[in-house]
Amino acid sequence: MALRSRRPGVAYPFAVQLERRRILAGLSKTDLAARGGIARTTLDRLGYTTEPPHERTILALADAVGMDREEAAQLAGLLQPAMDDASEPVRRAIAESDAYSPLQKQMLLDLIGVIDQANQKAVGQTGTPPAESAI
Repeated sequence: MALRSRRPGVAYPFAVQLERRRILAGLSKTDLAARGGIARTTLDRLGYTTEPPHERTILALADAVGMDREEAAQLAGLLQPAMDDASEPVRRAIAESDAYSPLQKQMLLDLIGVIDQANQKAVGQTGTPPAESAI
């Protein structure tokens, strides 16, 4: 008998965070599914579906474990992070790092600026953000 491969789906990051919070909250999977208004099997498949889950499902599950709704929607693939915010953590890490000289830091920050401009141009041409940022 062949084993079916379970590949991470579009909502996998949300499913991982949800599982972590479920455990911290002391909820069983059955309890969480009930609080989210979904079947237990739907909860089990959440991170492995190729289609984005319904927004109402994500929000109900997020509420059940006290997760921020916007974070949940982003993790589930329902929202793209704002383009201006996407590179901010990288910029901050570079600026605070002792691993780079001032010149290296400036070069890296300039490069990130070029990438941000390219992403903004791509959004302008297509109307949607790129699927994955270069950063």
